[in-house]
Amino acid sequence: MMVMGILLFLVTVGIAIAIAYQANENVRKFDEGEHESFLGRRD
Repeated sequence: MMVMGILLFLVTVGIAIAIAYQANENVRKFDEGEHESFLGRRD
């Protein structure tokens, strides 16, 4: 049971790290100039 708990914990941490990495990549790739602003434009 102890091994199963540790394995489940490691899998959970791995998934969390993968999600955080993917989110970070998406934030870095985001270009505000290509997306519509709902707050209005400054020209």
